[in-house]
Amino acid sequence: MFYKKKNKKDNRVFTTGFTLVELLVAMAVFGILMSLAIGVFVSAMKAQRNLTDLMSVNNNLNLVLEQMSREMRMGYFSTAQYEAIMANINDPNAPCLSSISFTTMQTNDRVADGEEVTYAFSDAEKAITKNGSPITGQNVEVQKACFNVYEYKKSTNPSSNADYNCNPWRVSMTLSVKPKNAKPEVQPTFIETAVSMRVFPIEIKNDPFQCRRS
Repeated sequence: MFYKKKNKKDNRVFTTGFTLVELLVAMAVFGILMSLAIGVFVSAMKAQRNLTDLMSVNNNLNLVLEQMSREMRMGYFSTAQYEAIMANINDPNAPCLSSISFTTMQTNDRVADGEEVTYAFSDAEKAITKNGSPITGQNVEVQKACFNVYEYKKSTNPSSNADYNCNPWRVSMTLSVKPKNAKPEVQPTFIETAVSMRVFPIEIKNDPFQCRRS
């Protein structure tokens, strides 16, 4: 900015203003402040986007886990399904199951033969599948899924009719997920839940586990 200054003694007019150095310094300070402000704004936008993606992933997984828990809660294991689970669980090279199969319950006096359902982790699709079809959202990348089946220990009383197969099953599910196409530095989220099956082995049709007392 330049402005005129008049000398009162000889009426001469002088032109004063900022020097080139002052202008360069001012422009440099302004550029630094703008760079800092833009950097903060961009970081805030990235954090907001990451938070939105994580919330979307969590919402989708909550729906998926609720569906899985509801079907498992009202389902049971057949003898073949149970034997396959126990064979995998007892394998020292397989710390947990990547898939789990069970039979859905149908309302009857005794549990009738229902539909077999298999939930599995698909490494190729990075998704949880139900009978081969993905059920997790397209914005969700499942990195790992772990299923475990627990039950009470076998009775140590020789006169007891109770067998460990006759106790209710409990299934735990652990998922490691992150938003799809997320940057490598984005850490996965671990979600775990557990379900107690409400169908007792003694209620299964034809008593395949021989839990009913004569």
